Amino acid sequence: MFVTLALAVVDVRANDHLLLITDGVTEANSPDDEWFGEEHVAELMAASSDDTLLSRLVARVREFENGLPPSDDVAALHLRYDVS
Repeated sequence: MFVTLALAVVDVRANDHLLLITDGVTEANSPDDEWFGEEHVAELMAASSDDTLLSRLVARVREFENGLPPSDDVAALHLRYDVS
């Protein structure tokens, strides 16, 4: 499998965050056969932009799955630009 990546240049300011996730996060299944989706990720980011973001993300995904085994890998990388 090949992935095509695009190159982009963005301005980064103090305390900006970047969250990279695999599709195992957005495609996590609930017992009702719903996907976790990008909306849940966006809500979580808006509510918790501190150093606990990754642990809260994984906990929220597991809670959403409600005991179901993961259907895919769940991987995430959180970067915060700190100027101090």
